[in-house]
Amino acid sequence: MAIFKKKPAAILNLEKIIGRKIKKVKEYDLRESITYFIDSEENITGLNFYNASIDDLSPLATFTKLKELYLWKNQVQDISPLA
Repeated sequence: MAIFKKKPAAILNLEKIIGRKIKKVKEYDLRESITYFIDSEENITGLNFYNASIDDLSPLATFTKLKELYLWKNQVQDISPLA
């Protein structure tokens, strides 16, 4: 029997903000457009928002363990929330 873990609360909150589901993947995958990936300690280390209509990065400020962030084809103009 497979054990399914719940999505992290931060991902669930982000889904509400962007109005789209975010799929968990093992690593960056160009074939998937809106995804997240985690490390062995369950930290969210990557987000991929290809063409996701994102223009405000402030909701991402809580993702302090990010190592990879893909934002192709979005309308981001201010990256200061990531500082």
